[in-house]
Amino acid sequence: MFESLKINYYKSAALGRRKNAFSNACRRISQTGSFEAACALIEIFTAKQNISVDQKREIVHSLSSFQDVIISALRKYLSVIAKDIHFFIPILPHNTTSGDFLFILDVPLDTDDIISFFGDIKYSSAFPLVSKTSRNRFHPSRLNAMSAMIKIDKLKATPVLKDILLNDEGMFFRRAAAEILLSSSIPMNDDEYMSAMILTGRFEEAFEDKTLFENTLKKLYPSLDKRAKLDALSFSATNKIMLPLIESSLSSPDEEIRMFACRMYSSFENIDRARIVSLLNDSDSNVRNAASGAILTDSGKYIPAIMSIIETSIDSGISLFYLTSIENTLIGMGKTIIPHMKRLLEKNNSAALLAAEVLSEIDDDEIFSLMTLLSENDNPAIRQIAIEHLGNMRNPELFEKIAAFTSDKNPQVRKTAYDSLILSDITKAENFLKELTPNLDYDDKTYLKNVLSEISRVN
Repeated sequence: MFESLKINYYKSAALGRRKNAFSNACRRISQTGSFEAACALIEIFTAKQNISVDQKREIVHSLSSFQDVIISALRKYLSVIAKDIHFFIPILPHNTTSGDFLFILDVPLDTDDIISFFGDIKYSSAFPLVSKTSRNRFHPSRLNAMSAMIKIDKLKATPVLKDILLNDEGMFFRRAAAEILLSSSIPMNDDEYMSAMILTGRFEEAFEDKTLFENTLKKLYPSLDKRAKLDALSFSATNKIMLPLIESSLSSPDEEIRMFACRMYSSFENIDRARIVSLLNDSDSNVRNAASGAILTDSGKYIPAIMSIIETSIDSGISLFYLTSIENTLIGMGKTIIPHMKRLLEKNNSAALLAAEVLSEIDDDEIFSLMTLLSENDNPAIRQIAIEHLGNMRNPELFEKIAAFTSDKNPQVRKTAYDSLILSDITKAENFLKELTPNLDYDDKTYLKNVLSEISRVN
């Protein structure tokens, strides 16, 4: 009788408005350990106005010591605690009675906490529900259901997990099924085992059976997600048997995979180097940089492929974008490329123009004599390149050489000569150009007027 009075007293205190009385009251009630005390705590949980989440958790914590009576107490308040049952899951006894209790509640049972609980207590009656959830690729508790299912009934769960491993549309869940099957030591056939090993990144172990590994990876690769593809490429880079897979990835729609594949592919010896050169035309700058880096690392091996593209494609529609990438890469090769560019100069086409552009940017003693020679070339565009190069040398001794081109028959060559004279000797250029102006046509006079204005501004 006294205990009931005591419980009711503290229950009233907990239900009151004094915040500092709540914790003490719950603690006092829990100390009795009786069924009546458990009911009192649940009544506080359901009846207290404006109860906070922290206060609900405090009540549940106070109920954790009532293992013998908690289910009976919760059954008494079944209808009112159902919506908040997830608060009580952590303190339910791990036995079939708790599973049976959850099944009579009018609440969704396919939630993370309840499914995990069914798995922890190996509640066989829940297997159909858990199995159904594990197959639903849109269910938020799917991953938990896959893990719980194997705990409830390994034999029944095995075919479900194997089906997910081999046929599911979601790579994340295929990988999860693989992890569960491997960690649970489930027997698998060769295809299942190899798929599980590859999906979980266990390449070294899987590679012991090279033929099966190669065939399985080729089959899986198109459906792998980006992370798995990068992992597979990284491993394949050290195994020539996987070279075709790496080569095919050079055409991946994903720029990061193309870049990675470019680096891996270029590390092999016997490859189609034109594939790397073609990536200089890639839409992504990182891929172009990777291709250029690969070429410059071992430029001698790539020169034939680059020269072939220049000689066969430069006058048949090669894009300016591609041409610029090739030009920058050739410049990066330095003096190694000079003999090949000199050979292109013999052609009367765009290849000769490209060669002149490349040579004008290379720092080598041989270039000056080449540019001097090119300044007399029949192609005005090549003459421009050569004259611009001579101007960029900023050598006053070249002033007379450059000045001779101010009377070139081509107007663009003349304008390049005007600009290059300034770089050669700005003071001398100003006087020379002023004297030259009266004898020029209107277009050249207008251009020179702007050049002289710029000289005045600089001075």
